[in-house]
Amino acid sequence: PRPVETGETVTLNCSALITAVGETVDARMLGSYGLPMDDQMQISVDPKTQRSKLDGVYVIGDAESGPSTVVRCAASARRAYEDILDHLLGPDEEHHHDHEEPKPDSEELEDLREGEEQFFAELREKGYTPVAPAERGDMDDDHLAAHEASRCLECSYLCNRCVDVCPNRANIALDVRSLGFFEDPFQIIHLDAFCNECGNCAVFCPWEGEPYRDKLTLFSLRRDYESSDHDGFLLEGDELTLRVDRKEYRCRTDELIQSSLPESERLIISQVIHAYPYLLVPVED
Repeated sequence: PRPVETGETVTLNCSALITAVGETVDARMLGSYGLPMDDQMQISVDPKTQRSKLDGVYVIGDAESGPSTVVRCAASARRAYEDILDHLLGPDEEHHHDHEEPKPDSEELEDLREGEEQFFAELREKGYTPVAPAERGDMDDDHLAAHEASRCLECSYLCNRCVDVCPNRANIALDVRSLGFFEDPFQIIHLDAFCNECGNCAVFCPWEGEPYRDKLTLFSLRRDYESSDHDGFLLEGDELTLRVDRKEYRCRTDELIQSSLPESERLIISQVIHAYPYLLVPVED
């Protein structure tokens, strides 16, 4: 369970390489940030709070413990955020405000209740069982462990399962909260050039869809666009071609906002161009 030299050399054509093989962090780099080290080049932290000896800096996960497990890293993060909250708000018993907050009227309460019921109904429809986080003082360690284990590692607010399970990273979640149009905070876009149609996203989708077929597809090559019948778009310089429900639209990117494209697709494409331009890099023909 560790890297072993093979004597082989491989050349990769890439602009960035991220390794995930359980290696230790660069202690010298951390030291250059001013974090004090002990004789073994380890960062000294308070095990109860993850505080380092550098004021305001917390060290969590593998950076503090060395190669470890996700659970241990998550536990260290929880210790850190609880201490940060205590530092900002005071201990638990001091979290209560002394001032009187205005109470909502009956109409506001009814709106809040209806919104909450709709929220949890949607979660249940998507297959989630929302479980509220528990505080340590609420139950003993065994019950706390069982309670925490029942919580989803997702935030139980959205479904990006097709993004998580794609081995080729062909499904991308676009943050569309700033657009003020979509009900969900993220919209999925499918990258045709990355997909080998393994069907993983269709198997794990809690709905009856097949994301690699159903989601708006970004095509990188004209031949791939023309050989597919999936809804999607192709950018060739400033020229945009979009296919939705077998109908094709064309426009220039500088005319996108005033174009007659369907609004949801127009907004997604605009978000890709302005917020996710790295998705538009050329691929080999």
